[in-house]
Amino acid sequence: MKAQKLLTCSKPKLLVDSGRPLPPSNRIHSVDLLRGVASLAVCYLHLTFSLPNRILKSSGTYGYLGVQVFFVISGFIIPYALARANYRLRDYCTFVFKRMLRLDPPYLVVIALIIPLGYLSAMTPGFNGPPYHVSLSQVMLHFAYLNAFFKGNWLNPVFWTLAIEFQYYLMVGLLFPLISSRKRIVRYLLFAFLSILAFMLSSKDYSPGLCSCRK
Repeated sequence: MKAQKLLTCSKPKLLVDSGRPLPPSNRIHSVDLLRGVASLAVCYLHLTFSLPNRILKSSGTYGYLGVQVFFVISGFIIPYALARANYRLRDYCTFVFKRMLRLDPPYLVVIALIIPLGYLSAMTPGFNGPPYHVSLSQVMLHFAYLNAFFKGNWLNPVFWTLAIEFQYYLMVGLLFPLISSRKRIVRYLLFAFLSILAFMLSSKDYSPGLCSCRK
């Protein structure tokens, strides 16, 4: 029963280091507001990206930062929800499965639409683009969000953000017992290790869509 309530933020009984229970709350309105602002920023970037007017185009230059805001929100809200659910490592499979149920259905629907629409577009009279071709291996890599690791092309360039999000789910579910450890030395060492790892990994290899939006 407990495992079914992972990420529901409905358990107010978890004690923090101070010994006081976390207050009951289902929503964090400031985070919802931040999500809205980030969404508008990304939409505005795409709206102005191809405009001929230089002033309007430059006004959306920093809209890509909305993507980073979404990542920061996930970096906060997922551990917050896990803490409220009294998450344990034995709940890992349930946690990942529930995350996949939220992430994968619309993702798979879009993939199912992109492929036939791509071929239909290429057959449209007057089409001047390169021939449209999708390999089986390219499609299969999408099911595990592995395209970046095998230098494969995404069917939709924005899919790289979902890959980062899914990798984060896999990682935070495994590391949360250390993140929430009552031993400060454990938390400090973990954060130091993750910080070093973040600088060692190249963003161009794992988030090419971000780099292209910034040009």
